[in-house]
Amino acid sequence: MKFSLDAGYGWLASLQQERLFHLDPLAPDAASCSFPVVLRISGALDAAALETALAAVVAKHEALRTTMAFDGDELLCSTRHAWPGPLLQPTRLEPASGDGAGLAAAVREVIDRPFDLATGPLFRFALFQPADDEASLVMVFHQAVFDAWSAGILATDLDTAYAAALNGGDVELAPNALDYADFAHWQREPWRAGAPRPSRLGADGPLPATISTDGAQWALKLPSEQEQQLRRLQRETGDALLVVFSSLLGLFLGAESGRDEILIDASVPGRRHAEANDIIGLFETPLPLRLRLDAKPTLREMLDQVRTQAAQGAENRSMAFDPSAALEPPGFQVAARVRKRPLWRLAGLRLTEQAAHAGRAKRDLSFVLDERDDGLWLTLEYADALFEASAAQRLLNGLVRFAAQCLADPARRPDAVPAADLQTRSRRGQERDTGALAALARPQADARLGQLSSNQQSLYFFEKLAPDRALYNVPLHLEMRGQLDPARLEAALEQLLKRHEALRARFVETPAGLRQDIGAPPSRVLETADLSQLPPDRRDAGFASLERDVSSTPFDLAAGRLFRFCLARRDRDHWVLLMVFHHMAFDGHSAQIWLRDLRTLLRGGALPAVGPAMTVREAAAEERAWQRSRDYQKALSRWLDRLAGTAAPLNLRPDRPRPLRRDYAGAFLECALPQALLGEHIQRAAQLGASPFMAVAALLAAYLSARGNQADVCLGFPHGGRGDGAIEDTIGNFVNLLAMPVRIETADTPRNIIEKVRQTAQASYAGYRVPFSSLVDRLGLERVPGQHPVFQAVVTVDQDFDGWTQDGLTVALLPGSNPIAKFDLAFGFNLARSCVRIEYATDMFDPASIEAMGAELSALLSQCVRGFDAPLRQAAGATAAGEVPRAAPKLLRKPKPAGAGNAGVAADVT
Repeated sequence: MKFSLDAGYGWLASLQQERLFHLDPLAPDAASCSFPVVLRISGALDAAALETALAAVVAKHEALRTTMAFDGDELLCSTRHAWPGPLLQPTRLEPASGDGAGLAAAVREVIDRPFDLATGPLFRFALFQPADDEASLVMVFHQAVFDAWSAGILATDLDTAYAAALNGGDVELAPNALDYADFAHWQREPWRAGAPRPSRLGADGPLPATISTDGAQWALKLPSEQEQQLRRLQRETGDALLVVFSSLLGLFLGAESGRDEILIDASVPGRRHAEANDIIGLFETPLPLRLRLDAKPTLREMLDQVRTQAAQGAENRSMAFDPSAALEPPGFQVAARVRKRPLWRLAGLRLTEQAAHAGRAKRDLSFVLDERDDGLWLTLEYADALFEASAAQRLLNGLVRFAAQCLADPARRPDAVPAADLQTRSRRGQERDTGALAALARPQADARLGQLSSNQQSLYFFEKLAPDRALYNVPLHLEMRGQLDPARLEAALEQLLKRHEALRARFVETPAGLRQDIGAPPSRVLETADLSQLPPDRRDAGFASLERDVSSTPFDLAAGRLFRFCLARRDRDHWVLLMVFHHMAFDGHSAQIWLRDLRTLLRGGALPAVGPAMTVREAAAEERAWQRSRDYQKALSRWLDRLAGTAAPLNLRPDRPRPLRRDYAGAFLECALPQALLGEHIQRAAQLGASPFMAVAALLAAYLSARGNQADVCLGFPHGGRGDGAIEDTIGNFVNLLAMPVRIETADTPRNIIEKVRQTAQASYAGYRVPFSSLVDRLGLERVPGQHPVFQAVVTVDQDFDGWTQDGLTVALLPGSNPIAKFDLAFGFNLARSCVRIEYATDMFDPASIEAMGAELSALLSQCVRGFDAPLRQAAGATAAGEVPRAAPKLLRKPKPAGAGNAGVAADVT
C-alpha cells in the first residue's frame, strides 16, 4: 500500500539511514558519505539529451529529491517535486587542463565537495569534455539515498531516458509501484503495533568528536584460475558469493593477526520486497559476522560458520536492529562487500566506468569483491593514518596467495602466514573507537516466527480429518529425454531445498499450540528406480505403480521433509523425475519458482546470491500482526456484508446425491471451445475493462445459473495471495480461496453479466488477505457433511508448462496421479488451447454428464457472442435444463478414472 506523504511534517528516515548517521563517527554532511560514479564517454555525446535523461531519473526516484534534518533525536525526511536550475553544466576543459592530471583534479573536486542534508540536493552531476568525442561524466550521491544496487537501476534508467531524449519522445520514465518513503514507513510499522523500538547508539555515550577518515585504495584482478576455483566451490556448496568471500577473508585475517576471533562487517542488498528492486535508495543492510578461529578451521568448516550466521541474519532481518548493541572491540575494523558493477550504456556511445574513490575510509580495512565484465576484481580500501600504501598492497597480494591455497583444497587446513601488517598498526589505530561497528541485535520473536499462517492451520485441520488420503499432495513430474546427469540433478535439488526453508519445515503440536520448526538442509534427497531392466511389456505397469506410490503416499507433517523425489529411468535416454510436495509448503506459484530455478541450475547457471526476501515464518508473523489491526477488521466486515444471504448451495443437478461421507475421488476431462468465439468473447470483455478470467467466470456463472434455475450464484476461485512482492520468490503455501457472489436476473445480457462479474471480482481481489477459514467461522454457516461451505464450484484460468531443451535434453511436464476432487466441480479454462478442463467428484457425477456440460458451455459461449446485448434465454426463471442447447462434445482428453488426475501448475485450489 502506498504511504501518503505529508509534506508539512515529513517522514521518518529508514533504519538504514538512521544507522548511517548514528554509527558513522563523522558529521552527516562529510564527504566520506559520498558514493561517486565516474564514466568515460567516447563518441558524439548529446549533452542536452543527457541532462534531460538525468532529470527524468531524478523525477522518477524520490530518494534523489530528498532532504533530511534532525528534529531532536529523529532524522526526518521530506521530498521535493523538482529541483530548480540546470542539473548538468558541461565544462569544456582548456588544452592545458585537459591532460590526465587536470581532468583528475576537476573530478576530485566534484567528489570531495560535501553535501548539505538540509537543503540538498543529495546528488551532483558534472560533465567534463576535454575533446569533441571524449567526455567524463561524474555522478556523486550521498549514501543516505544511494547504494551499490542503486547503481544498476541508474544505469538502466539512464540508458532508457537518453534514448528517448535522442528520439525526441516522451522522456518520462514509468513510475515505480512504491517509493523509498513506502519502504521507510513499512519499517516503522512493527513499532506502531507495539514492538519495542530500538535504542540509539548515543544512549551509551557519544562518539569521539574528531576522527581522521582519510583513506586510499588498491585494486587488482583475481587470476582466472582462482576465479574458476571460487566459482566451482560456490556451485558445489550453493553458497552466495558473499559467504565464500567472507569465509576466505576471515581465515586470512585470522592467520595474519594471530587472533582466535575475527569480526567482519558484511552487508546484503536488503531489498526484501520485489518492488524495491527498482527503487534508488539506501537499502543495504548490515550482516555482522563473528568468526571463531581457535580450532584452526578449514575453508569448508569456515563456510559452515559463515553460512549459519548469514542464515540467522536473514531469518531476523525483518526485525529492527539496535545500534546500541555493540560487539566487543575486535582490535581492528574490517568490512567485506560483494558488488556487481552495472553495464553502462548510452545509445551510440562507448562507456567505461573509471575508478572513483571518495578519499575516505569508513573502516580500517574494507575488502570489496567486484563482479565486472572482465572477471572478479579485489579492491582494498584502507585508512592511510593506520596503514602505509606498501602495507596495504602486501595485504591485498597476501590475500590472493592465501585464497589460492585454500581454494586448491577447501578441506585442507591452510598453512600459517607470518603475522605482519595487522599487528604492527600504530598506537593511534589501537585507540580508534571500535564501538562504531555495531551488531544486528534484532529482537528474537520465536513464538511469532514459529506460528503458522491461517492457511496452514486450516490445511493442518483438514489433513488430520483424513490422514491416510493424501488430500494435499501436489505432484510435479518432469519427463526428460536425452543425456541426464543424475548427480547434477540431485545437487540442484539439494541447493533448492537449502534455499527454501518451507520444504524443510515440520509441524509440531505443543501445549502452546501448533508451531513449525525448520530443519537443517537435507542430503541424499533423490531416490532412483531403474525400470529399463524390466521387460518392455512390463515397464508401463511398473512405472504406473511407482508413480502411484510416490504421488499418493501421505506425508508425516511432524517428521518433516515435505517433499519426495524419485528419478525413474524408463529407457536408456528416457527419464521421469517424480516430484511430490505437501500443500502446506507448496502452491501453484511455488511450482513456477521451483521449475524456473531448477532449469537455471541444470543449465549450469547460478541463482541470485540473495535468496527470497521473506521466509514463510516471517510472512506468517506479518499476517498475524495484520490480523490484529483495524484494517483487517474492516476487510473482514466488508466480506461478511458481501456474503450475507449467499449460503444457499448451487443446484448442480448431480447424477447422485452428495454422500454424507466423501471419498474425494476425482476425474476430469477436457472439452474444446470454439477458438474464434472464445477470442471474441474475451475481446469484448476487455473493452468493458474485464480480464480474460472475468470473461470466462461470467460465462460459467451464467451457465450454472441456467443449469440450476437459480438467480444467486457463488463461485470460488484461488488467489495466489502474493500481493506483497516480498514473497514473490518464496516457496510456500500462500494461496487463499476467494468467493465471487453474482446475482443473474432473467433480463441480464452477456454485457450485463460481465460487468457484474468484473465488479464483484475486483471487490474480492481487494479482500484477498482475509483467510477463507476466518470468513466461514464468522459467517456461522452450518457445516453440511461432504459439502464445501459458501461455494461448491471453482473457476480458474490455467496455463501450460512449456518445458525446455538444454544440451540435448528435452524436459516436459508429465501429468501425475492425484485422484482428489476437493470440490463438486472445478472448471479450468485454458485460453491458449481454447478448452475447458472439468474436474469432478466421481461419487456425484458420471462421465456422460460432464461431457454434456462441456457441450452446453460451448453452446452458451456461441449465444453470448452472437447476442451480446440480448437477454440470455438460459437466465434464472427459464426451464434451464430444457433450453440449454445440446451438441456432441468434442473431447480433447478422455475422462480419467479415480487413480489419475491433473498435474497443472496454475490451478491451485485449497
